[in-house]
Amino acid sequence: MSCHAPARRAERDGPASPRALIDAFSATLSALLALGEEENRRLCDPAGRLPLDLVRAKEDLATRYATLAEHLRAGMAGFDPPCRRALADLENDIRRLVALVKENQRLANEHKAASALRVNMIMQALAEQEKATQAGPTVCAPSPAGPTAGPLGGMAAPWPGAG
Repeated sequence: MSCHAPARRAERDGPASPRALIDAFSATLSALLALGEEENRRLCDPAGRLPLDLVRAKEDLATRYATLAEHLRAGMAGFDPPCRRALADLENDIRRLVALVKENQRLANEHKAASALRVNMIMQALAEQEKATQAGPTVCAPSPAGPTAGPLGGMAAPWPGAG
């Protein structure tokens, strides 16, 4: 198979020529890199969120990438030297994508940990509030000196020095 063949695409079989396959793989790789950089930029912001459309686009590209990579592996034995060089030229971008995905996972894990910590703190505060509510209001105990002791008519002062 020649890498110089016209870049035609057969819809049901994927790209018809090695060059078309490599071009499709390269375009998908570039799109994944751009999307991964955008995702990591958003994840670097502590308040950053990933819009659902960005996540879906990444999933679609990742599926396409996997399919194209499978086609490349299957046809590689028949590629001529220019096609093999074209694939070798993509190795740095593939390595960059791997590093980007690892960084993405690290940032996503940090976000998950921070979210879990916030949820735990909120749940603990709610539990403490519920416990305090169930205990009821604090009632002042009668003074051991009797009902006439102190300005509260026999009630102990609610704080030191108040009586």
